[in-house]
Amino acid sequence: MFRGAVSPPARPKPLKRATPPGQGRRSCFQSETFGSTPMQIEQPASADKPALVEWRPYQRQATNAAVVALKAGKPGLLVLPTGSGKSLNSGDAAHRAHAAGLRTLILVPSRELVKQNAAALAKVSCNAVTPTLACAGLGPVDVSGAVVIATPQTLVRRLETLGHIDLLIVDECHRLGREASGQIHKILTELRRRNPKLMLLGLTATPFRLDSGRLTEGEDRLFEEVTFEVGYLDLVAGGYLSPLIGPRDAIERLDVDGLRIVAGDYSAVDLNRFDRADLNDRIADQIVAQGVDRKAWLVFAVGIDHAVHLAAALVARGIDARLLTGLTPKAERDDLVTDYKAGKVRCLVGCDVFSTGFDAPAVDLIAVVRPTCSPVWHVQSAGRGTRLAPDKTDCLILDFAGNFSRLGPIDAPYIRAKGERARGDDDAALTKNCPHCAAIIAVATKTCPICNTELKTEEKPRRTALAALAAGHAVIVGAAQVLPVRGVAYRVHLKPGSPPSLRITYSVAGYRFPTVSEWLCAWHPGLAGQQARQEWRRRLRHGAPHQIPIDAAEAAAVAAVRLQQPPHVRITRQGDFVHAAPLFNEKAIA
Repeated sequence: MFRGAVSPPARPKPLKRATPPGQGRRSCFQSETFGSTPMQIEQPASADKPALVEWRPYQRQATNAAVVALKAGKPGLLVLPTGSGKSLNSGDAAHRAHAAGLRTLILVPSRELVKQNAAALAKVSCNAVTPTLACAGLGPVDVSGAVVIATPQTLVRRLETLGHIDLLIVDECHRLGREASGQIHKILTELRRRNPKLMLLGLTATPFRLDSGRLTEGEDRLFEEVTFEVGYLDLVAGGYLSPLIGPRDAIERLDVDGLRIVAGDYSAVDLNRFDRADLNDRIADQIVAQGVDRKAWLVFAVGIDHAVHLAAALVARGIDARLLTGLTPKAERDDLVTDYKAGKVRCLVGCDVFSTGFDAPAVDLIAVVRPTCSPVWHVQSAGRGTRLAPDKTDCLILDFAGNFSRLGPIDAPYIRAKGERARGDDDAALTKNCPHCAAIIAVATKTCPICNTELKTEEKPRRTALAALAAGHAVIVGAAQVLPVRGVAYRVHLKPGSPPSLRITYSVAGYRFPTVSEWLCAWHPGLAGQQARQEWRRRLRHGAPHQIPIDAAEAAAVAAVRLQQPPHVRITRQGDFVHAAPLFNEKAIA
């Protein structure tokens, strides 16, 4: 699924000389050298240098869509799966801004991502743009460049010397909550104080957070809409990502019953109960057995002590397993990662150091021994195995933690509603393995999206789905998701050129976003208005007046009293749009 179509560019205009950094910059990419000509909607050319990047179609489309949004004065939000090459999009945007004489800051959460983004900018610009780096772990800090790549923890102490910035690019922008706190918010606030027309571009594989829901929702949101999005399965089908598969044989499963939830995830103290010698031995035996033909393993533990013990158990079984944690000295860490990427080390064991920014395409086995109820951690950690590499056809996921069963496939993770309990081991599984290719897919999938095998369906999944709905959980039914409705809100919706309509917003559980909406346009002429009036009457409570409200304002005022609240809503996608339809009884759940 692709979002963010780009309109054909205007005819070329004469180019003006770029303004030196920091002097008289123009906002919203209004400079003629950025985005206003075909040359700039496309990649700026370097006539005397060969291209160093073989662009994938969606990468160019993503940056083009971002340019269009930024030119219109809107923040840009690019949603691209892990392994799809987001750092090239950051470099592309920074290169185009540099060609316009604009100054760019790229914020990333780790020093590994600082290096990745610097390398990507070098490729995109054919080594014509050299950024300065602000990362304490990478030598002297320099914030003087036309492009600065920084970690927030280093930059926040040096804001006074940074100067004027035109474009702020935030990688892994799901780390931005809605509350105006934290280092990134402090940096953003200061940059906007200096430049009220600061442009903002965010990139992420997971456009939601447990503390604040969808990045594009809420009165204090930073992003108005998703500028461009491409799905994981689309990129697998296009040959740009590797599929994730499960084991053919049953493996150990950790029991999460009784674990406390602290700050949106399982308590670190409670997770330590899984660090037992007998359990570590069984898990190590199964990793070794399952990974016999696999070349590059990653093992996620619940903490540093657990990682130490798992690594020791694997070494005792003849595996070259190395420990890599946040306490590993920098030089040793760099050497380990280099040796791992070169194939000299077969297995790395850690806890959170691999979950974001770890770029090792050869990873073909991931053992998850850390339960989570965070969809962000789930998607990011599993995404370490989606990159392409020579002689790699897929990545085997050994999900000892049961995260896929509870949280679903990485292309459609389960998002808990605020106040909803976390899904447990007793809840219906959200994934299954394709019996033909072993791909991890949604439980109700009828045709495997990886190998196109038609899968047999039985009546039992329907009964399971109804039981899950009765327990207040979301389920997948065919190509749709059926979600429990927690509440309904009604308001007038205004659209230029059309009569006002009634927007019905459902607060839901189990979807990637906390709300979904539909519109009733009972005051529109023609068939659309007729159907909307019929729908209004169909939803009336017993004894409610049958008269249609005179306008959308009256409808919004009386809807909560006159209309039934559906217990469930069905969600389907139609192209780029999400369609929501209320369900008032079980018979409507096909």
